[in-house]
Amino acid sequence: SLMVADGNVDAASKALDPVLSRDATDIDALTTRGELRLVQKQPAEAMRDFRAVIAKSGDIAPPHYDLAVAYVQSANAAQARPALDSALKSANSELQTSIKLAPNYPEAVLQLAALRTQAGVPNDAISDIEHFINDNPRSIRARTILGSALMGAGRIPEADEAFHDVLRLSPGNAEAHYWIGMLLNR
Repeated sequence: SLMVADGNVDAASKALDPVLSRDATDIDALTTRGELRLVQKQPAEAMRDFRAVIAKSGDIAPPHYDLAVAYVQSANAAQARPALDSALKSANSELQTSIKLAPNYPEAVLQLAALRTQAGVPNDAISDIEHFINDNPRSIRARTILGSALMGAGRIPEADEAFHDVLRLSPGNAEAHYWIGMLLNR
């Protein structure tokens, strides 16, 4: 996993080969290979790995989140609207499963809120992200996503407040400055 995080794709792949040749169902190796395949922009192959992890490990949140990330990557590469819609629907479903299994799983909560905002249903995202912020008041990413969702819902004063909250926590946050500029421009 560290080699994948460092971007050393070849070394990670070479390290995985002997492990998977000994045990093709090794959960850690499958997870790492799936992450490696995401780095390589191979979402279909990554999905196979994450599904194998889910089948072997039972219901734990991280592989459902990883599978959702693969679906989002697949959606981003989709050429046709039906493929895009299907991938986003599957990503949404996997994120919801992940959150059911681990209600405060930050990556899943934030990714689902971002997905809902991008899908044009920001009101669904707002409530979830506000609950998350109540439990994680210093989360800059959550407040940024909240600001975007509020903006998408047309709640401009509240969006402005959310982005200013980001700046109170992180005065140099470029994204918050950008969004406040966009709000002022409106």
